[in-house]
Amino acid sequence: MTKDLKYTIFLSNLIKFYLKKLLSLIIAINVLFIFSSQITAQTYVYLAKDSVLWTSNGKIEFTANSFVALNKEELVVHGFINQQKYLWTKQRLIKFKTGSEIQFDNQGNVVKGVLAENMNLRSVAGFVNFMAGKPVEFNNEGKVFSGFLLRNTFLKSGSNLILYKEGSYILFDEKGNVIQGILAQKHHLECNDGKSRNIKSGTFIHFNKDYKVIYDKKK
Repeated sequence: MTKDLKYTIFLSNLIKFYLKKLLSLIIAINVLFIFSSQITAQTYVYLAKDSVLWTSNGKIEFTANSFVALNKEELVVHGFINQQKYLWTKQRLIKFKTGSEIQFDNQGNVVKGVLAENMNLRSVAGFVNFMAGKPVEFNNEGKVFSGFLLRNTFLKSGSNLILYKEGSYILFDEKGNVIQGILAQKHHLECNDGKSRNIKSGTFIHFNKDYKVIYDKKK
């Protein structure tokens, strides 16, 4: 057997070895993907008519011509309610609006919904008045971390106490600092480019992790 033939056979066997390894890896990745998809998958069902369905929060009527999401126990975890209804968050009972998009956690507590009435709710920054007809979102303790302000409200963003505009969307971080909101009056604030600026009333602002305004020169 010549040296060239030996080298060719060796190279062929080496390629076959790595191809088998690659095929095994591809199969393993596919199995893992299928398994993880089965764990996290939700089933979506279209409702042609108003339907009373089970949730972890009891039986609730959901509106026609919409989709609901079911978990693996076939309980609704996401849908649109057909009428105003009091439902539990982890903090309290809250009345949610007819047609509201409602989302539940695994214990049946509402984590997202549209308020049926103006409400003073516990947020991650303390008690804040939120506007009816607008969505609110709750963290795993049942505290509001996003919603729409009922009136002009002073709230903290790092070391800044800022007046945020009524009717505007507000987003808090886990520490209770506002990281997105609309100014109700002019404020002098530090920006992420190292400069401080007077930012006019009505401006939407977004803070970085150091609570400096993310400044876009293009705007």
